[in-house]
Amino acid sequence: MGLGKVQSAEDVARSLLKQLCIGQRKIPRELDRHLQSKEQTSTMSLKTLLKAIQELGDSYDGTTSPIYILLDAWDTGNMDDQSKFYEIEETIVLLGWRLFITSRSAPSYLRPYMGDALIFDIQADHNRTDIKTYVQDRISNNKSAFKLLAMDESLQQAVVDRIAESSQGLSVRLPILF
Repeated sequence: MGLGKVQSAEDVARSLLKQLCIGQRKIPRELDRHLQSKEQTSTMSLKTLLKAIQELGDSYDGTTSPIYILLDAWDTGNMDDQSKFYEIEETIVLLGWRLFITSRSAPSYLRPYMGDALIFDIQADHNRTDIKTYVQDRISNNKSAFKLLAMDESLQQAVVDRIAESSQGLSVRLPILF
């Protein structure tokens, strides 16, 4: 969904529907009706989008492989209306699809439709050591950076620590010129 970017449930459901249509090479009747209607230029409601997703799910025989859905950055701060996002979750779970959710916000409770969900609490701080190791390695393999920072080990450590701290546990590409 994008860190700090507020999303609408309709946009997320629309994106999911598009990916499912492409993956299954099928257009659900609900979507076809909308495209053929006079309201073609209007956006589909969440209810209609979820009905179309449901239709695709009902028509999928599952004999080839299960469907896996990844909802990344599923953070309450990014949601325009949290209850609508729960409707998307519930639709996916009730279809029997495998659902993976990443989020920086801890779920305040498990919703009933999630059953015995397996939850891992992976904190951004858990990545800090790996990020420090990576930055240290990149400095060591860059002649200009190594030459500049090798003279002062405490400065080199301060640069590594600052980059790791600024990353907030995320792996980001950051050009640094020496």
